[in-house]
Amino acid sequence: MLQLLGAGIIRDGGSIAMEYRKKDGSLVSVLLEVNAYLDGETPTFGHLHVGSEIQSRCDASSIVAKGSAQEISLMNDVNELRRNAPPDARRESIHWLAQLQTLLPGRTG
Repeated sequence: MLQLLGAGIIRDGGSIAMEYRKKDGSLVSVLLEVNAYLDGETPTFGHLHVGSEIQSRCDASSIVAKGSAQEISLMNDVNELRRNAPPDARRESIHWLAQLQTLLPGRTG
């Protein structure tokens, strides 16, 4: 079973980060980058980065292409994490998982 370690918004103005463990124990780190926006505007999102250490390093090698098998696999994992979240999971993490699920299809990167 997948294990959610945490999900939330980071201090760059709205990017969404998530970390979880796969069934084999490997760590997956996800970052959905917020695009620049002005106060009062609705934020949009660009690149999706997935790897094992995204929060410390984001570059072109970690970008996931829209519609790729890797993106589909990530969406499946997000769905499973939401379905199987334990009752004591932090509400904030579950909220950001739902946001990630909603915002991924509309990203521009």
